[in-house]
Amino acid sequence: MRTVLPDGLSWRRPRLSDAESIADFVGAYNTAVVGFADVTLDDVRDELVEPGFDPERDGWLVRDGGRQVGYGWCFADGTRDRVDIEVVAHEPSVSDWLFAQTIGRAKEIAGAAGHPEVVLDKGIYRADSAMRSQLAAHGFAHATTFHRMRIDHTDPRPASAPDPPSAPEPPPGVVLTVGPGDDAFRRAGHAVMMSAFDGHFGFTPLPYEEWHEAREAQSTFDWSQLMVAALDGAPVGVLERSNQFVEDEHCGYVRWVGV
Repeated sequence: MRTVLPDGLSWRRPRLSDAESIADFVGAYNTAVVGFADVTLDDVRDELVEPGFDPERDGWLVRDGGRQVGYGWCFADGTRDRVDIEVVAHEPSVSDWLFAQTIGRAKEIAGAAGHPEVVLDKGIYRADSAMRSQLAAHGFAHATTFHRMRIDHTDPRPASAPDPPSAPEPPPGVVLTVGPGDDAFRRAGHAVMMSAFDGHFGFTPLPYEEWHEAREAQSTFDWSQLMVAALDGAPVGVLERSNQFVEDEHCGYVRWVGV
């Protein structure tokens, strides 16, 4: 791995005031790969202020004079034995340096939590063959594939059409409660979510306080988007929605649903 940047390049830590330039840079990279930006200013701002992320240790901005040419970060929550990393750069020499920084920092995060080993995760687009090759060179291997599924309700509704049907009734014995709710309501949602996703790929169980703080910090979430289903008084299902894709894709988002 490259431990020194190419001549003429410099780096510094990202700041919240850099969010717009980072969003433009990442958006341009994504557009070159998949044809659209797939990132918003709120996405970047939320990353930079996410609880547990320390930009003074976990983020890197690479510049060529006044031009941004690279961006990277690493983040871990929960037990810190699994760390997400991000590397964005058009030039392989820059991305190679960013890999050295993020991988090194990930090992530090895991080591500080008492783990002799760490699992690193990085998401890429299927079409990003250049990044796939770089990841393979650094020892990464394909682990799983996620599909973003979407349904558009575009059929026009005639003016003479009857009123739309009301929401279906829940099964007998099931009561649905929608937030914001009180602390007990949110703890119920947290408990169901941790249980429902336990063992799923890449899922890290979080203590309630950490889970709650992360949602409080998100600009695209409010507690009215949390729903808990109870069967005979016991919480058994949870649904968490988000406005993450409202700005750029004009659609809602089911972020988590578990039973």
